[in-house]
Amino acid sequence: MVLTELGSRSGWLSEKVRAEYSYWLRDVLQRCLNSQLDVLLPNMGSSGATELFVVAAVTDEIGGEAITKRIREKLHGSEEMLQADLTFSTCYWTLPPVQRNADESMKSFVEKVAVKIQESIEERSSSRMVKI
Repeated sequence: MVLTELGSRSGWLSEKVRAEYSYWLRDVLQRCLNSQLDVLLPNMGSSGATELFVVAAVTDEIGGEAITKRIREKLHGSEEMLQADLTFSTCYWTLPPVQRNADESMKSFVEKVAVKIQESIEERSSSRMVKI
């Protein structure tokens, strides 16, 4: 899992501007993914002054670090970030394996995985990350 936060140092000029930069960042993040198994999740909502973006990636720690490195390289010093006085932070973490019971339906298993992902996202997004 990769969590990226986007914020404005001076505050968002308007909801329209916030939405434009949110759309721009979604495009950047999508281009940072390599695997067809990596998914940029739908909008997770805002956390106060920041926008939250989550990537669910089928990878290990090395792959998680690679994705966050690509994101940092694309955003750090980018013209859009500088012009709008934006901030970002990004981190990755791995989820423990979710076991499927022998008699468990695929639908039930997928729902269980989704709950674990949601719980993990809520836990991570509630703690503030250091701004880069």
